[in-house]
Parts: sequence; structure tokens; C-alpha cells
Amino acid sequence: MEAAGLVLGAVALVKPICSTIDNTLTNYSNFGKDADRLRLRFSIQRTRLGSMERVLFEDSKFAPAMPGCLIEHLPKTVCDDILGLLRELYGLLMEYAAVRGQYKVQDRAERLELGDLASMSEEDRVKSLSSLKKESAIAQQKSVGWAKKMLWVAFDKSSTEKLVSEFEAWTERMQNLLEAAWWPSTFFETLERLQKLEKDVDAGSIGLLRGIEVRKLVITPPADISPGSYAKEALLNDLSIMSKLPNFELGNLKGSDGCYLVESKGYTPDSGSAVSAVVIRERVIQLAALLHDAPSSDPALAVLPCTHYFEDTPGRRFGLLFKLPKPTNPSTPPLTLSNILDERSKAGRPSLSARLRLAHRLAACVQRLHMYSWVHKSIRSENILLFPEHAGMSTILEGAKLIGFEYSQQDSDFSDQFSESELKRNIYRHPERWGQPTKRFGKIHDIYSKLNWPGY
Repeated sequence: MEAAGLVLGAVALVKPICSTIDNTLTNYSNFGKDADRLRLRFSIQRTRLGSMERVLFEDSKFAPAMPGCLIEHLPKTVCDDILGLLRELYGLLMEYAAVRGQYKVQDRAERLELGDLASMSEEDRVKSLSSLKKESAIAQQKSVGWAKKMLWVAFDKSSTEKLVSEFEAWTERMQNLLEAAWWPSTFFETLERLQKLEKDVDAGSIGLLRGIEVRKLVITPPADISPGSYAKEALLNDLSIMSKLPNFELGNLKGSDGCYLVESKGYTPDSGSAVSAVVIRERVIQLAALLHDAPSSDPALAVLPCTHYFEDTPGRRFGLLFKLPKPTNPSTPPLTLSNILDERSKAGRPSLSARLRLAHRLAACVQRLHMYSWVHKSIRSENILLFPEHAGMSTILEGAKLIGFEYSQQDSDFSDQFSESELKRNIYRHPERWGQPTKRFGKIHDIYSKLNWPGY
């Protein structure tokens, strides 16, 4: 594949520059602890770059789940994006090394731009890349002399800090790009394959195992999740309610410190739904497990940690208990986005920039949920939880959490298809989900709901 070859060539160009800069930073060890920290941070990113190369190009690395190497299975658009990021990294390293005189190019091979590489024939590319590995003893001696010279002449702490910070940001962007193509693939759809994948050091090094616990729980049959193995089952008698709000309650749990948010999941036997109470219980246990592990498995998932669940048989409901992030005063309980956007709110509407930051945060959360094939099913302003602060209305939006997850989690999984006709909720729903739904819930329905938030 032409795009894959260009990516491999770009990696071959970047790696020796990283090596030279790393060696130079090693010579700064006498400049104090800050220099050592910068060298260590740069070395970590260099290691992650090597892991990325092996993840992309090592043959049979993920066999038998994935034949060949990963780069062969990536769409051309993703390969092009990877190449674009490598071009950017090359420019970043050369700006630090060449512009400040910390890395003087010696020949055509070291001066080679990625644009030149793309325009060459395959034979010329091979020759140019091979020449990078054929430094003579004289050239190596010059490199040593250059490193010693730069130790005293051109050391610049602020520029090194900038380089390292931008390199770290670059690896994070590369991780996000690969993740977006990684989890939706069909190669890791069984627990056995995921458990084997967990042992891959390179995949872990570049962050591709972030959220693997969520992925494992999503594909685990609900009946196979042992009650209490994640979130614990609580007795209803141990729960004391402090206050009731329109969509949730606040309370304390016997034997536990802090305040809990209580979400109820009602069910009506013989309502005409194909979902029995037994199946719903299994789904609640799975949902509690997912919400228990999600915040620690992937911090980008803006959800509260679920610590307990309970069953209220006489009340025909299940409940999920979420530990609130800090002590909550009943006189200033959590708010929802619906409360904030209400024109009658005494605090007024948040600024446009604050609303855009909130939209970005929650869009990232929904995107990652979908990446793991987990759908929310009930996105609306009433299910965006906010925590009042004295610092101002815009600050309240910074710690927003997504609540109100429904029983059905997995994309293309069954939907309980309960009839819902309340107008204020239907405005967030795709028309296919109005009344008695006729189609299974999918990612597009979550996206439709999000785009209909009044905050937009």
C-alpha cells in the first residue's frame, strides 16, 4: 500500500532525529533536576513512538485476531492522517534542532523533507532512507563534537519545555486517531481476544488499551456478570433519602460516608414489552458494572462512579447509587442542564464560550461511548448533571456529568421499546423513536438527541 509505505518512510526519518535530541538532552544532566525531568519526558515519548511503529507494522502482532499488520487494515484516510501527523512531528523536531543550531544537517539524507520523499520513486526512497543508517565514523565524531558544543552554547530550557510539551500533545492526538479506528474494528469482539490484547506492551504504551475494561463489559453477556462483582448490591432499608428532585434523589447509605445520587429504573410487568424483570435485572447489573468501571478506565467518559444498586420489588423499580464528587449540601443540590437553561433561572444563562466548552466535553464523552459500542439511549438536558459553585454560572458547566443511562447499552443490541409520548422528551428523540419504537436504538439516535440540546 502506497500510503503505508510513506508512513513507514516518515517514521524512519523521525526516529534518528529523536535519537539525536535524546542524546543531547542526556548531556544536560548537569543542568539540574528540571533538565533531567525534561529528558525523561522526551524519552518516554520517544519510546511511545517506537511502540507505535511496532503496533502499526509488526507482522502477526495481533494474530490470530488480526492477520498481517495493523496498517494493512486501516482505511486510506486514516493512513493519510497518520502521515500528516508525522509530517507535523518532523517539522516540530527540526524547528527545535535545526533552527536553534542544536542539530545541524550534514547531508541530503538528513535534510530530506517528507514532501521530497512522496515525490520520489520507490527505488529512490529506499536509497534515501537507507543512507540515514550509513553514517561514517567521521560523521559520528562530528555529532559528538556538536553535542558537546551545544551543551554550553545553545541550551534553552524554555524551548526544550515547549518541544517536550508539544511532543506529548502529539502522541495524545496520535493515540486518539488510532483509537477511533481500533475499537470499532471487528478484530476484538470476543473476551478471549481482548484478554490476549491486554498483555501487549506496545498497545498499552501508546494508550490503545485505555477503556478496555469498558469494552470487555459491553460485550460480556449480562447473565455472565456476577451480582456484586463490580458495583455492590445495597439493601433498600440501608438507604435514607434526604431530598427528592424531579429526576433523581439524594441520600445517604448506611455504613458509607458522603452523599449519593439515586436514579430509579422502573419496570411494569406484563406491560407488553418483550423484556422481563429478570432480563432487566441482568441489564441493571451490567449497567452498574459499566458505570462503576468507566470513570477509572477512561477519564474522558464524563460519568459519575456507580458504587451500588438495589432492587425495590414492591415499588417495581431498580436503583443505581452514584457517589457524588464532593460533599453536597441539601440546600444547594446538583442541577441539570435543563435547570440552567431555563430562562427563569435566577443565575442567568451561562456565556456562549462556556456552553461551547460543555458541548465539546459531552460530545467527546458520547464519541468515546460509541467507540466502545455503548449507547446512552436517553440524551437530553435533564440528564446532564451540574454542581453549583460560587465562582459563577460558567464555572458550573466545567464539571458536567452524563447520567440517565437506559437499560440497553450495546449498539445494535435489543431495545426495551417502551412507549414514550411525552412531548418535552420527544423533542430530543429521533422520529423513529417516538411513541412505540419500531427500530432498534443505534448511535445515530444518540447523535440526534445531542444535536437537539437547547444549549446549541
